[in-house]
Amino acid sequence: EPFDEQSLADRFQVSRTPIREALQHLQFAGLVVYHPNRGAFVAQITASEILEMCELRTELEAICGRLAAHRGTSDATVALARGLQACERAAEAGDLQAYLLANDQFHDAIYAMTSNRLLSESASSLYHRLKFFRHIQLVSEDRIQKSLEEHRRIVAAITSRNAELAETLLKQHAVTRSERLV
Repeated sequence: EPFDEQSLADRFQVSRTPIREALQHLQFAGLVVYHPNRGAFVAQITASEILEMCELRTELEAICGRLAAHRGTSDATVALARGLQACERAAEAGDLQAYLLANDQFHDAIYAMTSNRLLSESASSLYHRLKFFRHIQLVSEDRIQKSLEEHRRIVAAITSRNAELAETLLKQHAVTRSERLV
């Protein structure tokens, strides 16, 4: 059944405008579809579509790692270090939601380091499209700690300008997450 904007607005005590904006964000993330004259519906995402997104994300992450190591500026490296520190604080606190937000910051910093706007936007879009599924991956025992250790190795490779290693580590990081998700 379609989303009822007015019911949602009443439930959250807001006007319909923020409800429409939220639905548009969900549409951009691929989680909502609009049907003309029928309204907005929850998107039906198949397992094969998720697998395809994971495969593409793996390759984009690898490219981003390689380019970040080649092109990262000192300011970009500082932003990457901040993302890693945010991940470390969240992991230390055992705060999954904070870790997910810090993880976003970390990956967005890598994308920015590529100095390739189209690649950065594409990688970020796909990353954020899959983010609604990511909590599944980090729930398992020690997965946050493993992810954090992977992040540390990625930062070391990028900051030492080892493009091949950065590419390999980011690809492995994405593959690990994709395998857990699938």
